[in-house]
Amino acid sequence: MLFREYPWLHKHIRTPVIPGFNDTEEDIAAISRFLQGRNNYSYELLPYHRFGERKYELLGREIPNLPKELNEEKFKKMKKYEDCFKKDRKEMS
Repeated sequence: MLFREYPWLHKHIRTPVIPGFNDTEEDIAAISRFLQGRNNYSYELLPYHRFGERKYELLGREIPNLPKELNEEKFKKMKKYEDCFKKDRKEMS
């Protein structure tokens, strides 16, 4: 909807890479397919962190049982997709 209704507006898309949720190359490839053919955006992968745990506690909510941290080597491997997004965008221009 955002791409269709506001094509002139630059969008900065950020994907937090969450262990056990979206930390595979297939997950990021699916995002790439979703963005394919769209214009006027930049893309960034974000490393997972657990800074929000305190907020869960304050809200009285259960903290999701996820790994404590994202494997650094795995994240570096995923970061190559940022370059693919940039390359795809240049080829479309």
